[in-house]
Parts: sequence; structure tokens; C-alpha cells
Amino acid sequence: MRHANKIAMALVLAFLSLFFFGCAKEPEPAEIVSNPQSSIITPAEKTDVNIIAISGPTGMGMVKLMKDNETGNASNNYSFTLTSNPNDVVGKISSGETDIAAIPANLAATLYAKTKGAIQVLAINTLNNLYIVQTGEEISSLSDLEGKSIAVSGQGSTPEYVLNYILAANDLEGKVKINFYTEHSEVVSKLAAGEETIAMLPQPFVSAAQSKLENLSIAINIADAWEQACSITGNTSSIVMGCVVARREFIEEHPEAIDAFLKEYLTSVAYVSTNVEDTAKLVVEYGIMTDEALAATALPSCGIAFISGTTMRDSLNPFLEILFEANPSSVGGALPDEDFYYIS
Repeated sequence: MRHANKIAMALVLAFLSLFFFGCAKEPEPAEIVSNPQSSIITPAEKTDVNIIAISGPTGMGMVKLMKDNETGNASNNYSFTLTSNPNDVVGKISSGETDIAAIPANLAATLYAKTKGAIQVLAINTLNNLYIVQTGEEISSLSDLEGKSIAVSGQGSTPEYVLNYILAANDLEGKVKINFYTEHSEVVSKLAAGEETIAMLPQPFVSAAQSKLENLSIAINIADAWEQACSITGNTSSIVMGCVVARREFIEEHPEAIDAFLKEYLTSVAYVSTNVEDTAKLVVEYGIMTDEALAATALPSCGIAFISGTTMRDSLNPFLEILFEANPSSVGGALPDEDFYYIS
């Protein structure tokens, strides 16, 4: 087992948030847990590394690394691509066009199955960022949802399964009407038009919607509702929204480049955690959001995290089990095996 890099460990000690193997509340703004025995070695030569990320919280934690790369201060030669379409990620990593991808956690499991184990997950990068919002004052607790309708985007994806799990645990299954929409922006439009009054949205869409709708307020933090549901069901899972994966072939060919990336990514998340105003500028600079003030407001509640090693495995696996029980196809038809997790 190779020794951990002292710089990485100093960062962990400086920025570490307490992490419990239960239903963790959302980090404020970043939760950093690095495997103490992970190998992080600065490569002797820079390696070309292609990275793709979903534009949003899964990409926000990378913005400091993106800036360091632009100014020539990164250990590798990174090429970053941001996309709003998860299918872009699937195509590029399956074809070998990209080496590392920041994607939804369930998509990582699906991609693992689709590629017959050709990828590994390197780290969790996004925990809970979901909230139930309202334009009125109807909702102050989960029980208030009974008999109501709630607007949600992403049918067949993680938000649906998270909501269903919470409703079922609280004996609300079938007692709340869920209206599904294709895009988060469509949900916001329905709220603005008065066609919906309650919705579940992720950050940064919550902050963006609140900037347009003065009467929009957060009624329930899904992290709290999940914790309550877990206490009822006895489950030991946290909400894992996003992670970072890499092609196995690339990992095997460039282990030092991968470990250097993990070191730099950890540093980037730590920076995002403690420099919100400067990070907001970078988030706008790289086109993830268009308004610095909104970015600064949203960042602390976007669930940005860095969790690697055995802690990553022990956090992600129980959550994937819940998704599998809800719908096996949501994780590619089968739970990924131990080899899914990159633990050096």
C-alpha cells in the first residue's frame, strides 16, 4: 500500500466534515472525506486527460481545477467539457473519447453494467441538493403533503426514487400526486404560472427560481426528510447524487495521473468550500451559471463533496441498493460488484 500524500492529508484535516454511515445531512457547503491510504503521487510527466462533467453541481467542484489547468498550474494536461445531456457522457466514455466523467451516481452504475465493468468510480462528488419548495404556505412538514400534488422533473431518475422512498416510509405512498415534467426549468415555469404550487427541485434551480418568484420558499430539505425516512426504515444510506468515474483502461495505464487528479480534485473542492464568492465567479466564467450572485447563494446548498476510498464505497453502495429495489434498471439491471469502486 503506497503512502498518502502529506499535502492531501493536511487538506483533509483542515476541511474534514464529520461523516456518519447513516443518513447524513447535506454538507455546508462541502464534505471532504479522503481515504487515508489512497495513493496520491505527482506524476513526473504531465498526462493528457479528457474530462466531461454534467453542467451543475457535479461540475461545480471542479472549477478551481479548471482554472489551475488554464493557468498551467495543474499536474496533468486536462481538457474539460461541460454538457447538460447525460447521453453525451455515456457516448464519450463508452467510445474512449473521454477518460474521466462527473455524472449522476445511478448513471455510473448503469454505465458500469453497459460497459461490462470498463469504468470505476473514483469519488463521490455530490450529496443531497434536493428541496421541496412552495409558492404558498401549505407545507411545513411531510404530513402536509397528503392530498396535495407536487411537480417533479426527471421521471425514472434519482429524484423520483428518493421522493418515493421518503413518501413510502412516512405512509404517504399513493396519497400524494406526483406530476412529472421533462426539465427543471419547466417545473419553474409551472410554478410561475400558478399551475403548480409545490415542487421538488435541486440546487442551483431553487436559487434561480427564487430570484424570479418572490413568494417561492423552501418548505422541506430533502436531506432532513431522508434522515427521517431512514430512522423509520432502519436504512443506513445517504443520498448520493453524483460521482466521478474513469475508464478502467486509463486508470491502469496512468495510475499516477489518476492519483494526481484525485489530489487536485480534493484541493478544488476544498477551495470551493471556503471561497464561495471567488468560486461563484469561476462558476460563471466556465458557463455553469450566468449570475454570480445566484451562484454564491446556491453553492453552499449544492451538496458538493469529495468522498473517496472505502468511505466512498460504504456510502454509495447502500444508496444504489435502494435504487435497485425501487427499479433495477435505474442502476443498469444489477448492483455493481466490489470492482466498481476504485480503492487504491
